[in-house]
Amino acid sequence: MDIHIPTNNIDVIPTMLQVTGNKIPEWLEGVVLPPYTNATPDTERSIYVVRANDNDRFAPLSRASTMIRKDRYKLHYYFGYPEVSSNGLVRLFDVEADSEELNDLSSTKRETVAELLNILKQKLAEVNEPYL
Repeated sequence: MDIHIPTNNIDVIPTMLQVTGNKIPEWLEGVVLPPYTNATPDTERSIYVVRANDNDRFAPLSRASTMIRKDRYKLHYYFGYPEVSSNGLVRLFDVEADSEELNDLSSTKRETVAELLNILKQKLAEVNEPYL
């Protein structure tokens, strides 16, 4: 089966619960993937990825490699690493036109960078809130 919408690992469990006829708990993140649902895919949904190996697990994220995918764009944001400036490092790619992410658009698509970076930083603040 092929799925042609942006997905994330958190979508696997609700999809498997649906396929096996089990109830999906309300607290469970993720969505049931087509074709196992009649719901229309949310085209505004953002996909997030975080890699934060060197952080205390009971503290806010202070060093991480993060990513947000929204529409056709994928923004990478790295922060807290000694090799990266205090503002972080940002890369932007149009994954529909450049699926191998070879052409960084961060210097030419500044408005897109600002929008996606703002969304990503808001999500990081939300995730960090319980640890502050």
